[in-house]
Amino acid sequence: MPMRLNRLFATAIVLSAACVGSALAFSFDALVGQWFTELEEKDTFQGEPYTIRKQIEDNRPDGTKTATFRFYDNCRYVGELVNVLDWGVDATGSRAVYWTKCKSITEAGQVFPCSSISYYDLTDVTAKSLKYTSRDTGTAYVMTRVDTDFKIPPSACLSSAPRATPATMR
Repeated sequence: MPMRLNRLFATAIVLSAACVGSALAFSFDALVGQWFTELEEKDTFQGEPYTIRKQIEDNRPDGTKTATFRFYDNCRYVGELVNVLDWGVDATGSRAVYWTKCKSITEAGQVFPCSSISYYDLTDVTAKSLKYTSRDTGTAYVMTRVDTDFKIPPSACLSSAPRATPATMR
């Protein structure tokens, strides 16, 4: 009986270490940089319908972030929204959590304060890609690391970047 308990205890330790190790692999430093994605969705921005949202996110090492969203109806430009946020990674549990806290939103040239917090489950981070899922919406994001001089293409018809997948489209 003691031998069986020792094996169970050893198995529990190995499984715990594997869970903690996978969470710790998603470090803050791994997410620093500029990331780009596209999302197919049907919604409205400033009263105009759009079908594609492109976003570029600049995660800075000081824990601040700028996220620029451009909205297109097929190939037609609809508008832009810029968020200034704080960001971080909580890797203390069995899952690594990527979070953002909104500080301001710029829309149509006007700046508005904000304080919403969003949480995302990190699913994969490599030197070239970042994958996470929104805990609020279920949207699975696939971001591609881009150079610091990268700009969002002016038309929705010009990109071949990976697109995020809304939960409703899976």
